[in-house]
Amino acid sequence: MSKELQEEIKLSQVLNINLAETLAHMQEKELAYLQIVPPSWMLNNDPLIEQINHLGKLYSEGRLVWAAIVQANKFLFDEDKAFSCPADIVYDPTGRTPSYQLINVASQLYALKHTTPDDPELRRYAEHVTDEQERHIQRVPSALSALPLITTGIFLWRPHLPNGKLSMNIIPILVHDDCEGIVTMLPARFWEGSYLYQQWLYYGDNDIETSPAFYQLNANGRYWQSFKKQVRPTKEELPGFANQPKPYHSKKATAASLAFISQCMEMVKLDYKENVQGRGLLAKPNHLLSLIILFAVVVSVLLAIQKVLS
Repeated sequence: MSKELQEEIKLSQVLNINLAETLAHMQEKELAYLQIVPPSWMLNNDPLIEQINHLGKLYSEGRLVWAAIVQANKFLFDEDKAFSCPADIVYDPTGRTPSYQLINVASQLYALKHTTPDDPELRRYAEHVTDEQERHIQRVPSALSALPLITTGIFLWRPHLPNGKLSMNIIPILVHDDCEGIVTMLPARFWEGSYLYQQWLYYGDNDIETSPAFYQLNANGRYWQSFKKQVRPTKEELPGFANQPKPYHSKKATAASLAFISQCMEMVKLDYKENVQGRGLLAKPNHLLSLIILFAVVVSVLLAIQKVLS
């Protein structure tokens, strides 16, 4: 058996999760963990808003497949800047393509950046991957793969990454035949303890685990209460959710983990304060101004962590 196949077998346990059963066993207060608050730039008719709009369907009826990262916003690789951001991915909607093949195709797609191929399909993708701001759903050029692979954008929500950042180039996503190209990442809590999760933490090389920290900070189930008009999915969009609740035995979160999740909240608040409440919707978030006042945010986060740990 090849090394690649052995690795695939270890990874595959993530795709065998019974998500419907897992959702049924969650407690109502844990809805906040599933939810995503769309950033201000997404509210301005960005195509990625459809990911938010379809979260209920994807959680309730979607199936799990692998996706490989083609490229991603640089903030996603840095736990010191807790912005949730887009990435480009490639996946097989049938779920038949192993992760290592998807990673290979993703590498070939990224290699088209800043090139002008003669092949029309390749040139179209090269223009997209170079532009970075363009959103599109496209079949992978036949010159790269004869398989029915799809490239699309995805919004990566930092509390759903095991350690808050992109530490590996393969992720489990939820897909649905009714909304091709509209996908979401399976939150990390649902694959805690898996081989992929452990590898993610190993390569991440930090002291952050998001799901225990979110569970601890969301003790009252109202973590995103300030954004109840924007946050999705709602409980009504998740039939079967918390129908058979069971206790969730979370490990104790580290101070770094609590600080990171608190910073995620502060970044959302800051984005909405700057770009929604005060000035109307902007096309893109004002990252520069956000970073300038980040020190003040960190101070407030540390004070909150002291209260939690005391």
